[in-house]
Amino acid sequence: MLPEHAPVLLVDDSPDDRCLFCMCWAQAKILNPIVELGHGQAAIDYLSAASGPDAPALVFLDLKMPVRNGFEVLDWLHAHPVFKRLPVIVLTASEHAGDVEQAYDRGANSFLVKPSSVEELLALLLAVKDYWLRFNVFPRR
Repeated sequence: MLPEHAPVLLVDDSPDDRCLFCMCWAQAKILNPIVELGHGQAAIDYLSAASGPDAPALVFLDLKMPVRNGFEVLDWLHAHPVFKRLPVIVLTASEHAGDVEQAYDRGANSFLVKPSSVEELLALLLAVKDYWLRFNVFPRR
């Protein structure tokens, strides 16, 4: 179970998608704070400086972003012993089979396609809440 105080990192280049995600996160009554970042390099910079209780316990990661994409972030995470076990949920608009395979090959723990409606996103986050936040056993930080 993810402690309620543990931050969750949301990395997505779309401000609209981040806003919608945070709105549905609140509607799902998930108490974990969200740290929003707009591209992969920002995620790497944040993670490089994060430690202890400031370090995220879970990452939602878009793939197609400027500066550094989600695949590059996955590679970076796996190259760093502190973060190689950090659970990553890819949340992207891509349904391309090659993206799915590549994300898992690079260490993603889950691959979700962004829903097309607020209702579907809320349902997705409620499912995430039950599985990932309530029942999943997380590695020690």
